[in-house]
Amino acid sequence: MKVKVTWINNNPFVYNQQDMKRCSETEIPENMDYKNIEEFAKEAAPLGFHLKSIDVAGKVYQYDYNGNKVQ
Repeated sequence: MKVKVTWINNNPFVYNQQDMKRCSETEIPENMDYKNIEEFAKEAAPLGFHLKSIDVAGKVYQYDYNGNKVQ
Protein backbone atom coordinates (compact mmCIF):
# COMPACT_ATOMS: atom_id res chain seq x y z
CA MET A 1 0.00 0.00 0.00
CA LYS A 2 1.33 3.44 -0.88
CA VAL A 3 1.37 6.29 1.66
CA LYS A 4 2.14 9.97 1.02
CA VAL A 5 2.76 12.33 3.94
CA THR A 6 2.91 16.14 3.65
CA TRP A 7 4.32 18.54 6.23
CA ILE A 8 3.93 22.35 6.19
CA ASN A 9 6.46 24.88 7.48
CA ASN A 10 5.52 26.40 10.85
CA ASN A 11 6.64 29.84 9.65
CA PRO A 12 4.01 31.29 7.26
CA PHE A 13 6.47 33.99 6.08
CA VAL A 14 8.92 31.62 4.42
CA TYR A 15 10.76 33.51 1.68
CA ASN A 16 11.31 30.57 -0.67
CA GLN A 17 8.05 28.81 -1.62
CA GLN A 18 9.94 25.54 -2.15
CA ASP A 19 10.61 25.49 1.60
CA MET A 20 6.91 25.82 2.44
CA LYS A 21 6.10 22.09 2.32
CA ARG A 22 7.82 18.73 2.32
CA CYS A 23 6.43 15.41 1.10
CA SER A 24 7.45 11.79 1.46
CA GLU A 25 6.06 8.67 -0.21
CA THR A 26 6.65 5.05 0.69
CA GLU A 27 5.25 1.54 0.36
CA ILE A 28 4.03 -0.04 3.60
CA PRO A 29 2.56 -3.44 4.48
CA GLU A 30 -1.18 -3.78 3.88
CA ASN A 31 -1.79 -4.84 7.49
CA MET A 32 -0.29 -1.70 9.11
CA ASP A 33 -3.00 0.14 11.03
CA TYR A 34 -3.62 3.87 10.63
CA LYS A 35 -2.58 4.81 14.18
CA ASN A 36 0.95 3.51 13.50
CA ILE A 37 1.12 5.43 10.22
CA GLU A 38 -0.04 8.61 11.96
CA GLU A 39 2.50 8.15 14.79
CA PHE A 40 5.37 7.65 12.34
CA ALA A 41 4.29 10.67 10.26
CA LYS A 42 4.17 12.98 13.28
CA GLU A 43 7.48 11.67 14.60
CA ALA A 44 9.17 12.08 11.20
CA ALA A 45 8.17 15.75 10.78
CA PRO A 46 11.24 17.78 9.78
CA LEU A 47 12.39 20.40 12.27
CA GLY A 48 10.22 23.51 11.93
CA PHE A 49 7.35 21.67 10.17
CA HIS A 50 4.01 20.18 11.25
CA LEU A 51 1.90 17.39 9.78
CA LYS A 52 -0.56 18.61 7.12
CA SER A 53 -1.93 15.45 5.48
CA ILE A 54 -1.63 11.69 5.13
CA ASP A 55 -2.79 10.06 1.88
CA VAL A 56 -3.34 6.31 2.35
CA ALA A 57 -4.49 4.41 -0.71
CA GLY A 58 -6.28 7.46 -2.15
CA LYS A 59 -7.98 8.56 1.08
CA VAL A 60 -6.59 11.86 2.42
CA TYR A 61 -6.64 12.77 6.11
CA GLN A 62 -6.03 16.47 6.90
CA TYR A 63 -4.48 17.88 10.10
CA ASP A 64 -4.48 21.32 11.68
CA TYR A 65 -1.47 23.21 13.06
CA ASN A 66 -1.75 21.41 16.42
CA GLY A 67 -1.70 17.94 14.85
CA ASN A 68 -5.41 17.27 15.32
CA LYS A 69 -7.29 15.51 12.56
CA VAL A 70 -9.68 17.85 10.69
CA GLN A 71 -13.08 16.36 9.95
